[in-house]
Amino acid sequence: MKKTVYVCPIKGDDKYDGLSERLPVRSIARAREIALKTKADEIRMFARSTSSWMTEEPAKENRTS
Repeated sequence: MKKTVYVCPIKGDDKYDGLSERLPVRSIARAREIALKTKADEIRMFARSTSSWMTEEPAKENRTS
C-alpha cells in the first residue's frame, strides 16, 4: 500500500500530519519533510484550477536517507 502525503494550499495547515485528504498540509516544503520522515511514496497536491489531486513522487535520494 502506497503512503501518501496530501497538500492543499486552501484548506491545509502545516500543523496537520498530511497523511489523509481530510487533514492536508498547506505547503509543499512541509509535505516533503513529512514524506522524507515517513518514507512516503508520493505527494498529492490539490489543484484549485482543476479541483482535483495531482501526484508527485518524492526524489529517490531523499527516500534513502
